[in-house]
Amino acid sequence: MKFTVNQEKLLNALLDRYERSKTHEGTNLVPQNFAVDPIVIWSEYVSDFADVEQVKDFETEMRYLESIGLITIREKDGAIAKLVACSEKLTDYYDLLQRKRKKDVIQEQIAFFEEWGKNGKTLITSFCNEQLERIGAGKKPIYTVEVCEKVLQILNFILENKEELLERELSILLLADSKVFEEKYRNKICKMLCTYMDFSEKLVGIDDVREQEKVILEEFNIYTNPSYVYLKGMITMDFEDEKIIRIDSAPVALSSNLLKKLTRITVETENIVTVENLTSFHRVNDDNCTYIYLAGYHNSEKQALLRRINKENPQKKWYHFGDIDPDGFYILEHLRKGTGIDFEPLYMSVLDLMKYTQYCKELTDKDKVKADNLIVKGKYVETLQYMLNNNCKLEQEIISISR
Repeated sequence: MKFTVNQEKLLNALLDRYERSKTHEGTNLVPQNFAVDPIVIWSEYVSDFADVEQVKDFETEMRYLESIGLITIREKDGAIAKLVACSEKLTDYYDLLQRKRKKDVIQEQIAFFEEWGKNGKTLITSFCNEQLERIGAGKKPIYTVEVCEKVLQILNFILENKEELLERELSILLLADSKVFEEKYRNKICKMLCTYMDFSEKLVGIDDVREQEKVILEEFNIYTNPSYVYLKGMITMDFEDEKIIRIDSAPVALSSNLLKKLTRITVETENIVTVENLTSFHRVNDDNCTYIYLAGYHNSEKQALLRRINKENPQKKWYHFGDIDPDGFYILEHLRKGTGIDFEPLYMSVLDLMKYTQYCKELTDKDKVKADNLIVKGKYVETLQYMLNNNCKLEQEIISISR
């Protein structure tokens, strides 16, 4: 039997009421009736602005279900007041809708999570055990089985991934559509990774959800765009197959895949400077400095590159040039903790703020909280306190263009 959208919606709504009842559990002491208001099915039914013909069509749809004995209609003042399930026909709804019974759905859910729980990966097993606990407590899994199937397939792949892969490549490989991962699953995947793994240190100071997701996924070699490291200065890089690249003042961008083939890196300048923003990286220049642009917060792979440069080029002085705002100092702290290198701030002082006062912006409420948090930890107290006292912050581009 073919039903209209409103008819299916009503029968499903009545079944939902039934499945949440003591009658379904077999613990009812008195007979129960199951009913819904017509506005639950069609919200415009009681509207003064509803189209008269649409109202008639809706009532006709409901009266047809009554005529074949599936529901009873209660009226008030000539209008439908309640749509009531016929108790003796209630279980027939399942076959008519081709809907699975709740107990069958629960058994399928249990079997699904038990099977995936044998996967062997701690994260996946923990997630499946949690869903089984929810089911045992009479709750639904956090997502439908269909969604969980996709999520677990993606997680299983990500946890094993060793090669650089773009998000859209991942999406088309696993979901047969280049945009589905971004639209439906990226947020779920990142939430699960954060729930069962510790990314707290890596996400300190990062407020933007998309930036957080980017940092998390890059830990598993999943990138939004191809990953490059930009360098300029007096650098010689030796690669497998005896390939040599010599870099000078002209910027060079090297892919992460190429850097994996690096056998030695030699920095000839006294100073090494990481730069927060690409515009400033291209603008700033000093013969005594080698410059590295890594793009905002840095993942473990890029931090490993910095540690390698430091190990193979000891006695160099390391600096970071970023925005003179709390986020800029959080990025600096992220660098220091992630690499173990004693970075010093460059062009990020009170004097720089004073020199470029006319270009300063006011602090946001989040800026003030971050500044206070760093001050409490004894970090960059003089500059951050000046920023709070004068309600100011500065983007680094004005400094790099003026030098």
